[in-house]
Amino acid sequence: LHKGTSFVFNGEVANGNSGTNFAVNWRLGNKQALTLTATCTLTFTAPEGATNLLLRAVQSNGAAYQFTYPSSVKISGGTALTTGTNSIDIVSFYYNPTSGSYLGLTSTNFV
Repeated sequence: LHKGTSFVFNGEVANGNSGTNFAVNWRLGNKQALTLTATCTLTFTAPEGATNLLLRAVQSNGAAYQFTYPSSVKISGGTALTTGTNSIDIVSFYYNPTSGSYLGLTSTNFV
């Protein structure tokens, strides 16, 4: 949001636990967090326009849980997430509304 001469960013949407399927609604916010409790198939609800998006993934119990992305997601440099209890990875996306694609990059192993 633009307010005068500065920008204000909404907080992070805390989605809780993933389960085996999770729908990320990007219209709720461009920063979202998800705790992985299983290997998870994601679906996305598109934001209203071109934007940058962040998904913070936290491993819950040391397992090697991963994401299966929608076909509209194109990830550069691989999709593997870090394993280990409380490991944190950030998946960044640029959403292109013209093509309906999400161009992504995984940054791993924030501890």
